[in-house]
Amino acid sequence: DVYAGMRFDTGEPIENIFIARKGARTLANQDDVERVLHAKGYTTVYMEDYSVQRQLEIAANAKNVVAIHGAAMALLVINPRIHSVVELQPAHAYHQLYPLCLGGRTKHYSVLLPDYDEAIAHSDWSTILAHKNGSFEVDIASLERSLSDG
Repeated sequence: DVYAGMRFDTGEPIENIFIARKGARTLANQDDVERVLHAKGYTTVYMEDYSVQRQLEIAANAKNVVAIHGAAMALLVINPRIHSVVELQPAHAYHQLYPLCLGGRTKHYSVLLPDYDEAIAHSDWSTILAHKNGSFEVDIASLERSLSDG
């Protein structure tokens, strides 16, 4: 409701976005992921390349989102019309934050998690952080299935 009175329609809307990352949590198979997404009409966006105003506009106007888990996803909560979200999470670092915040607001929400080991997820922070911020790979077949489900 805080954002209900604000306007986010000053920039060119991008309906299908892939929120990629630079540095931590990059994809080992980024080229393959982009090839699949671009064929389906998605535009790759690095939020850090835009002003905060433009980031809000992008998030507020997206209809379908594929995003690498991270803070830029928090901007999606201002979008009342979001249709689908596919969240790409790093191995062993499953977080329920975005599925809880966004899942009920979308028609389709899926999480792609390459591998999960409860022993790692419940270990010390340095172990978790090494997995969370490392490069990881997305299973292309799972990505395509998630996109067709949405």
